[in-house]
Amino acid sequence: MTKAKPGDALAVHAHGRTEQVQKRLRAAMNTIEQEIERNDGVYPFHGGRLSLSEVCRRASVHKVTLQGPSHRDSSKIEVENWIKSLKARLITGRKSVRRTVTARADDWESRYKAVANKFNEMYAIEVIAKNKTIRELTAKVDALEDENLMLRSELSSGKVMRLSHAKEKDKPDAKNATPHLVLMRGVPGSGKSTRAARLKEDQAYEHFEADMYFMRNGKYVFDKNTLPAAHDWCLAKTREALQAGRSVVVANVFETHEDVRPYALLGYPWEIVDATGRWLSSHGVPPDKIEALRASWIPKEQIIRGLSQVVPGSRHRPKK
Repeated sequence: MTKAKPGDALAVHAHGRTEQVQKRLRAAMNTIEQEIERNDGVYPFHGGRLSLSEVCRRASVHKVTLQGPSHRDSSKIEVENWIKSLKARLITGRKSVRRTVTARADDWESRYKAVANKFNEMYAIEVIAKNKTIRELTAKVDALEDENLMLRSELSSGKVMRLSHAKEKDKPDAKNATPHLVLMRGVPGSGKSTRAARLKEDQAYEHFEADMYFMRNGKYVFDKNTLPAAHDWCLAKTREALQAGRSVVVANVFETHEDVRPYALLGYPWEIVDATGRWLSSHGVPPDKIEALRASWIPKEQIIRGLSQVVPGSRHRPKK
């Protein structure tokens, strides 16, 4: 039997070490490829820069090892060729990586806002549906109360006196009442539109607001470029209804006395009502903007005082 030479054992050991280095390098390369794929073409470490030194670092292999005779013509060339092929689809450079990450952050932010807006729309639709259900149920209760009163009257030979319903007393007499203007003001999400709709339902007020101008086939399509036209439209509709003898409620932010001034100049009795609820904005106004507006909110008393100076003879008359 031939005896193994000491040099043969060293060669086997060296070959085994070479294979271990190659395995670690290829494992690191495979991991790096997966990381780049997960990050859409960006290497997420080392400032996005990928080099021979970085691959060696990830593989826990000293760069000098690849300069040895066992690797310089094999492993080293393999890694360099791999890096070269990868760089063709890799986003490199600090500025390029920053731009790419920023663009992705903006994209995710826009997706988040789209989801938030969708939620707000669904919330608004749900609120409208619930309010409709409440009105329908209230109407049914009123009808049952009337029927009950009629039956009691019949059973008592007409001795039961029929009392006017509270809502009927509150409704203005269309023939005799002076048209009255209610300005429902508040930050987005304060419930001013809901309160205005309730006033329309309970006391037969006409209801207008600038947001109505942006409704297209049942959908809210806001365009900031036409916002002045929306406010002009709202004012014109208010004037038209008042001139026709109908009371009106207008729901808008009415942040300053200058916003209220055109309505005070219409010459009809008017009042300001503050909506103070805290709900999500039905049109997706960010909460931080709402809170900033709430922090600088001007009390209605201050607005009324400011109007008394710029609108002589203003008919500010809260309805009793």
